[in-house]
Amino acid sequence: GVGAPCTTVSDELSFCANVVNNGTSLTVGDARTHPVYSQNPLVLAGAVGAYAGEPLLENGFVIGSVSMFDSKARQLTGLPNRGLFLDRLAHALDRLQRHPDAVSVMFLDIDNFKGINDSYGHDFGDAVLVELSERLKAAIRVPDTLARFGGDEFVALCEDLAGADDAAIVAAHMIAAVDREWNIDGQVIPVSISIGIAVADSPDVMSAVLLRDADAAMYLAKKQRGSSWVLSTSRVA
Repeated sequence: GVGAPCTTVSDELSFCANVVNNGTSLTVGDARTHPVYSQNPLVLAGAVGAYAGEPLLENGFVIGSVSMFDSKARQLTGLPNRGLFLDRLAHALDRLQRHPDAVSVMFLDIDNFKGINDSYGHDFGDAVLVELSERLKAAIRVPDTLARFGGDEFVALCEDLAGADDAAIVAAHMIAAVDREWNIDGQVIPVSISIGIAVADSPDVMSAVLLRDADAAMYLAKKQRGSSWVLSTSRVA
């Protein structure tokens, strides 16, 4: 909310804090040469190369930002990478100290993606990844974060949840988006995904543990037929 840190990065170096605090849009074409944002830890780490953000308004008040980040590592899908996702997850868990809600991490990948690459080629596989990212972005809520960790591994972060039921609704929307017909370059193919869900309502939960639980739940989902999701029972809000 207003007055709360936007990320674990200091406000002076934070793209999102600039947008929220000033209530104006911000575009940084090359963060590496910017006089201020070049010192942002995510820029120094190579996770962020460019930024574009708009203030998110509700009843005339700025309640957050809608942002897009870019880096060489993310040119295929345009999604945040592991470093940026982990920063947002750390901030989301920290917010639980002030807001009595829950956050969810969803680990997902494409079932038998190797078979798609082997049958149709890697360029075709890349087209599937791009299409999947677009479908998933349209399925999640505006404040949620969708990242690509590499290959066909995607991770979603959902905040401000009432509990596990809310996370399940988001997962169901993802599956509904993926289960529509796939036509890539005139080739109709079956595509399904497996989603593992982990939910936390305490800031004491470590990011690594939440990711581990979601990953483990995803492999349980893979034992089912077709697109499916499984909720980790390690900690259910």
